[in-house]
Amino acid sequence: MKKTVIGISSSYKYQKSTNEQSGNPLQEVHSLADEYVTAVIRAGGIPVIVPILDDLDIIREILENVDGLILSGGEDIDPKYYKKRAVSEVSLIIPKRDKQDLFCAKYMVENTDKPLLGICRGAQVMNVALGGTLYQHLPASGFEQHSLINYPACEVSHYIQIEEDSLLYRITKSNIIGVNSYHHQAVETVAPSLRVVATSVEDNLCEAIELKDSSPNRFVLGVQWHPEKMACQAKVQQEIINAFVNSCKQ
Repeated sequence: MKKTVIGISSSYKYQKSTNEQSGNPLQEVHSLADEYVTAVIRAGGIPVIVPILDDLDIIREILENVDGLILSGGEDIDPKYYKKRAVSEVSLIIPKRDKQDLFCAKYMVENTDKPLLGICRGAQVMNVALGGTLYQHLPASGFEQHSLINYPACEVSHYIQIEEDSLLYRITKSNIIGVNSYHHQAVETVAPSLRVVATSVEDNLCEAIELKDSSPNRFVLGVQWHPEKMACQAKVQQEIINAFVNSCKQ
């Protein structure tokens, strides 16, 4: 029986080479946190890391050959993509990654019916790719308790409220769940083709988005937290990954 192949977007950076005598002291690296990989394997999928490339035709071929795509977390998105100037708190923009991730989100939604799961930055990418905007720095807009960098990744930092008529509710079977929080940006204006399906209990900030007016069998979901980091201890978080992988099998 053919295994389900899950593409997972990667990050891209230069780092000091492990072999400085090679004549190449700076190495270009495609990177991805292990939790994404292990969560997909636990769900029965085969994880494939999608590299950052200049040639989007190759990326298109990759998207056509995977069964679904996870847009992973990471750096800030250049505000030019939602027609804003960057504030001083915007940090570490990776142009190649922005270009590719935005292409992937739009292509998956508009040119395929394959499942798409956006996590943290990935949810923001989905929103921007489809015409939405972001808060560039949450504390400047009155949202203080979302960038909890030193908080344990597997523990609940706050709670979110989930709309009952949503895919996320069908997965979690709960109105309220606990999540972690490692972001200083978030959805501000939701894209026309998306809808907000979960908000923070404390301050009503957007925590999850889904495709509007889609069939019940279509899986397009963006979550602002990191379920893969909580999945080893919280069953409901692994269920999000399980539901995504299962939808990729159909």
